[in-house]
Order: sequence, then structure tokens, then C-alpha cells
Amino acid sequence: FNPEFGGDASNEVVSVTLLEGSAEVFGAPLAENRPYHWAHGAKTAIFTWYGCRLRVRGLAEGSVAYVAEETPMVSYVNTHAQLEARRDRAAAAAALAATARAAAPAGDADGTSGGAAAPDHPAPIDDACQGPRVMIVGGADSGKSSLASVLAAYAVRLGRSPMMVDLDASMSSLSLPGTVAAAPLDAHSLSVDEGFGLVQPLIYWTGSTNPSEDSEIFRTQLNRLALAIERRLAVDATVASSGLVVDTGGWMDSGGYDLLLAAAEALRIDVVLVMAHDRLYQQLKSSLAKAPKALGGEVTVIKLPRSGGVVSRDAAARSRIFRRRIRDYFYGATLPPSPLLKEEQEQEWQAAAGGERTREAMPPPAPLAPCQLHVALDRTKMWRFRGKGIASSGLLPVTGELAGLDPSALERVEPSSELMHAVVAVLHHPPGLGPINSRAEDGGVPDGEDEREQQQREEDRRDADALSRMNVAGFIVVQEINEEAGSMTVLAPCPGRLPSYHLVQSTGIQWME
Repeated sequence: FNPEFGGDASNEVVSVTLLEGSAEVFGAPLAENRPYHWAHGAKTAIFTWYGCRLRVRGLAEGSVAYVAEETPMVSYVNTHAQLEARRDRAAAAAALAATARAAAPAGDADGTSGGAAAPDHPAPIDDACQGPRVMIVGGADSGKSSLASVLAAYAVRLGRSPMMVDLDASMSSLSLPGTVAAAPLDAHSLSVDEGFGLVQPLIYWTGSTNPSEDSEIFRTQLNRLALAIERRLAVDATVASSGLVVDTGGWMDSGGYDLLLAAAEALRIDVVLVMAHDRLYQQLKSSLAKAPKALGGEVTVIKLPRSGGVVSRDAAARSRIFRRRIRDYFYGATLPPSPLLKEEQEQEWQAAAGGERTREAMPPPAPLAPCQLHVALDRTKMWRFRGKGIASSGLLPVTGELAGLDPSALERVEPSSELMHAVVAVLHHPPGLGPINSRAEDGGVPDGEDEREQQQREEDRRDADALSRMNVAGFIVVQEINEEAGSMTVLAPCPGRLPSYHLVQSTGIQWME
């Protein structure tokens, strides 16, 4: 049999060391004689195909550890094998296409006169050169993220570079809650300790953890992410032939189901894996029977079993994970002080000094060093999605124009005490857009208050249009707003100037230290 060791780390530090054999955590292989640590209520599973011997230390009262003899890993690895067959065909087709382009006369390699594709319309990629685009769906706590990690890790271990896409805005594994994100993976992306914490994803801000309530905003950001993915695949044959692995949220209601269909269309999904849900499986088979935008115009829908080790999380557990994700962004995935950690570190350094070490002595990761920044309000522009203004009375829009407008468009708002402890996205500064409050100097000072307000509105409209296409550079937390002094204090992940002073607020995404 293929046993799986499952554990609940409670709030203490648990140490696991592979002493003999081979084992993996969600597809990432463990190194021998290297302690791995979990805490903060982490729940993990260590699987072995051929048997192994583990040393587990630090299990406190209330922690749970068990060995499961029946797991769905055989089904998962068979699914991986079928996906690999598609990747092999795509890689072979891409190699033939590259050979044909190299042999073609200059300017005719793509059957065109050599003109470049417009930035918003990337050159189409031959479907035969693209790997499988897999979307994993199911109810909440059904093992979707675990399966996505396993399939992505197995592909990476075979030299592939799949694009990991996370659409779970409530509990993102690539970024903070309230985002949709994507990142190509490679061998450096695999980490037993940090999950996907080592990647640098492309992030778009939805500002909400409930896509069903803000569906227009979610669809808009989803389409922008999909377009950016297509641009990357058009210039990276390795990523294109490796395909996509798409993780989704537990969207089961009518609005959530429509978002699943929208994601399948936007990302041109051709394989859907349904986690142990008969009704959803039948619904998707019927809805996706004809999918002209999918790769090859056909979608394969497969139902897979749910792992018995998947833990259902209540609202309190989800809240803890939510807060932990935000804290880890600023301080890193650090472990709490523990006698066990101190003991293992001392043993490691003693072994290294005595020449008896079996691996490099590795101190525990140092925490990151976020800092407080004082930002002048007249040098920033705070934005929100227009749909948020329709449903909220907390912040008044500068223009006051709401009716009949796109809810996913940006509108400027004035910072106020409503933003206290809010997580705010910092957008990249659009190319060609001058610094804030510098453009009036170029065009002269307008005559009269009305003309000044009109010029400001026109400037805000231009800025909003340019910013709507920008992705996220990072995040800050508003800690204090002093309207009298015209400044606010924010927690930033690093010292120095912000990448941009165009900030987009969230709805209900707050964090306090």
C-alpha cells in the first residue's frame, strides 16, 4: 500500500525529519535528514510511494497524527500521467513549429508580413503547441488546492514549467486574499516549507474575498489576468507546452457556478477535474459539452475522489488562516519561539563544527522587516472600484457620478478614517503618466474654482482608464490617517518609496497586528 502520514500541528512547532526512504508533501520531495517544521495550526500530509521512516517531534496535546493506508494518490498520479501525455504532444508540436519558423524566410515565419501584434491582442498560439489547461473545481474544503499543488509539483519535477493560476480570492496560495494571480513554476518554486511562497506572481486586485458578491469586478480582473497569461504563453514555448493548473474557490451557488463557466471560457480550459461532487460533475459535463473557445474546442470533465485527510475548516479556522496570510506577507512565514527549534539548531551547528553534518547547517529563516511609512495625502490618489461605491456610503466619490457606469471601473475617493487597518493594493505606475500633482504645472494654473475642478475630473478619468489595466506592485496596511496634517501612516513590506502612489482600497479586508 501507499501510506500517507497526516498531521495537525496545533499551535506548537512540529518537526518532521525523513530518516530513510522517499516522501513528499503535496508533490514536493523531502530531503533526507533535514528537519521540516510546521506550526500555527498547519495541516499537512506526507505521502510515500515506496515506504519511508520519519522522526516526528513536538506533537503536543491536542495535535493529531495518523497513518492512512487508503489515499486517492493513485488516481491523482494517473491523472498526471494523462496530462503529461498531452504535454509531450504539445512540446513535440512546438519543436516542429520552431524548426519551421527557423527555415522560413524572414518576415514569413508566422505567415504574416512581419507586423507585430497589438499589445492588447497577443499573437495566437497554435493549439497543438499548447499543453493541457486544467481547472480544479469542487466545494469548499474538498482538496482542490492540494491537488493543484500535487499536479503542478509533479510537472515541475519532470522539467516542465506550468503556469499556476489561483482564482480563489478568499484564500489565495499565491498572494493575499482579494486577488487573482498567476505564476510560471520551475524547480526553484518547489518548497516543502513555504508552498508557493518563493514565486513572483502576476497579481490583479479584486478587493473582495467573495467573488459572487462582486462578480463584475471579478470577471474584469479575470479577463485581464487571462490576457496577460496569453501574452506570456505567446513568447514562452516551454510554459505554453506545459499548460495551466488553475485552482478555484468553493463556488457552488448559481452566481459561483457562472463564475466557473466564465473562468473556463477566459482561460480556454480543456480539462476540468471535479473533486467528489456528482451534481457539479453532471452540470459541468452538460454546460461544457460545446466549448468553442477551449483548446481543440472540447473540454474533458473528470471526477476525482476526495482525500480522507482533507479537513473541513469552520469560520474561526478560516479567519485564522486569513490573518496569517496577511501577516506572512509582511513578516515572512516565521515560526513561534520553541525549545524544540532551539535544540535542533544547536545540534545542527555542533554537528557542523565537528565535521559530522550530513547537510548544510541552516538556521531558521529570519523574519522580514516591514516598516512604517508616512505618506502625504496630496501626493497620493486613493481609488476604489465603482461598484463598491454603489453599495457603500462610507466614502464619497470625488466626481459624484455613479449611475449607469461600469462597476469594475475605478473612481477616486478621498482618504478618511474608514480606511483604518484596511489592506490597500499599490498599483504599478502606468507608463507615460506623470507624477501626481505635477501635471497642473505643465498646463498652467486654471482660472477659477470651476475650471480647476473640471481639470481635476478630466485628469482623474484619464488616470482611472490607465490604471484599470495595471497589476499590483504590492500591498500596504493603513495604520493611521491624520486629516489635519494631511498625512497617513502605513505599514509597508520594506523601507523606501512606494512603487506608486496610486492606491486601491478593499472591501472588508482588514488586518491589525
